[in-house]
Amino acid sequence: MDGIMLYGKINDGNYDFQTSVKGSDFEDTRPRVNAKLTEVREYYAYYMYAGKKVGKQSEIIRVVLNPIE
Repeated sequence: MDGIMLYGKINDGNYDFQTSVKGSDFEDTRPRVNAKLTEVREYYAYYMYAGKKVGKQSEIIRVVLNPIE
């Protein structure tokens, strides 16, 4: 496998974030929409092989970012 293709969205938006990940860790460096409100980020992935998605979509992972006061 060549890694994974990771897709993400913030709150109730569209899955408009896409990046390839080749290592075992990922850090989402996108800024928060509003640091004073709770933010939910969702991600799913596909394995990549020879530049193409293979296998089934992963489960969706939800990460809740609490407000920063």
